[in-house]
Amino acid sequence: MKAVRIRYEVEASFVDRNTTNLRSFMDALRRNPIEGLSFVAFVLDDKRTFVHVIIERDNTARGKMSAMPEFRTLQTELEENCPASSPSSNDLNFIDASYDF
Repeated sequence: MKAVRIRYEVEASFVDRNTTNLRSFMDALRRNPIEGLSFVAFVLDDKRTFVHVIIERDNTARGKMSAMPEFRTLQTELEENCPASSPSSNDLNFIDASYDF
C-alpha cells in the first residue's frame, strides 16, 4: 500500500474552477471506481489551499487514474493557471485506521 499527500495553493480567481474540476473527477471515480484506489480532497480554511490524499493498494491504480480525462483536466488546468504554490507531495506511512479501506 502506498499513500501520498499532495498540497498546493491556488489564486483566489481559480478556486471555483479547481473545485469544479475536483468534483467532476470525483464524480467520474464514483461512476467508474478504480479498484485499489482511494482519493480524498480537502480545502483548508483559507479556501485556497487544497490537500489531496491518495491511497493506492494496487500498483496499477495510479496509471488508471492518470488516464482518466477528468483527472487530466484537473491537472492541466491547475498547471495552466500557475498555482500560488507549486504542488508538494509527501509519502505517508500507514499506522492504523478505525475502518478498513
